[in-house]
Amino acid sequence: MTWFADEVIAPANRRVLRAVEADPLLAPFAYHLTAPGVFENCPEEGLVVIRPVCDPGPDNFPAAWYDEPVLDWQSFQQCDCPPLLIGIDRVAEICSCEPTDLPPVSLLAYLKAFAARTQSTIIFYSCFMWGGDIETERVWVFDNSEVVLVSVSQEGTPSQRRTAVLEPEGIVHHDPGGPLVLALQSIKVFLKSPHFTPHTRSFPWQNYKLVQTK
Repeated sequence: MTWFADEVIAPANRRVLRAVEADPLLAPFAYHLTAPGVFENCPEEGLVVIRPVCDPGPDNFPAAWYDEPVLDWQSFQQCDCPPLLIGIDRVAEICSCEPTDLPPVSLLAYLKAFAARTQSTIIFYSCFMWGGDIETERVWVFDNSEVVLVSVSQEGTPSQRRTAVLEPEGIVHHDPGGPLVLALQSIKVFLKSPHFTPHTRSFPWQNYKLVQTK
């Protein structure tokens, strides 16, 4: 099994809902997860998820895997907001990848400005799995500050992973919790395990569209 999850996650408060509905880039890809039992410990107000948000790439991958329209993460324009506190080159160093493998700065700056405008926590989550095992997992959390969470192999035990937590001013520490579990805690979603029902292949996203098209 191979699968991806590339999305923006936010609490479904009134400010976020109104801002997403009014945003021509985000609205067509927005979902409002509200029904009880959609996922473990779903908050009463639910979550807003914008998905899929990814790079179609020269070979149309991973966009082709979704088998649905995707929001091209290169379509975001650099906005007038303070610069990122955690440089993309620093994240690439921790991930042992090229900066071009990561979300563009323009997308991350857009989300940071969106968080400030709505006074809410905004999460960008990107995950790639192979055979049921996580190969890459990267999360940006924007609120009053900025945190990046990256899944990395433990030295000497590459099959075991932990989370590198990058904070402003170059601070890095490690946490045994998974990036998604830690990120969702910032919006008061407390998972007992890394399993997240909306990330299963059969999840009926079409039932939760925020803006219904005619």
